[in-house]
Amino acid sequence: MNSSVTVEDLRCNNCGASLHVPQNVRFVTCPYCGSSLEIHRSTDGVYTEVLQKISQKTERMAEELELVRLNQQLDALNDEWERERQSYGKHGRTSEPGNGDLLGAMVGMGVAAVIALMGLTGAFGEGSAGFFLVGIVGFFLMLFMYFQISQKLEEYSEARDRYQTQRDQLKNRIQRLEHEAREQSAQ
Repeated sequence: MNSSVTVEDLRCNNCGASLHVPQNVRFVTCPYCGSSLEIHRSTDGVYTEVLQKISQKTERMAEELELVRLNQQLDALNDEWERERQSYGKHGRTSEPGNGDLLGAMVGMGVAAVIALMGLTGAFGEGSAGFFLVGIVGFFLMLFMYFQISQKLEEYSEARDRYQTQRDQLKNRIQRLEHEAREQSAQ
């Protein structure tokens, strides 16, 4: 049984050395420079490509894809935070709860307490008892509002801190990948 193998004459894409490769082989190592080569066959001809360069291109593309993915995550996180931030608004306005809201509730408690005390001391004449009740109800209503605002302010602060931490982590990963990409392209 005579088995003849057809051999192709190729050149190493790295060092240019002449290679004699069986026709059915797809990968070969150059005996001169040691480069791992992939053999490409097409209707236009046969040529070799250094696998390390293919690997580098693949890695670069994977890093670029990771950058796109991370930037999309950052955009989604920013959009989600904007919606959550708006949920803390009051009366349809987009505003974050703040210490001014607490101050307003405290002033309201003070005014209600003064009305209650004036009603208790009879400063309003015959209808003072009604003012006392209005003042007491107003005081406790303002006290309730104070605690509600305090809770909302704490929830907002925790949500903002979570957002900032996640955003900083994403931005750091993006910056690290961009820095690595710049270093690789400089080489």
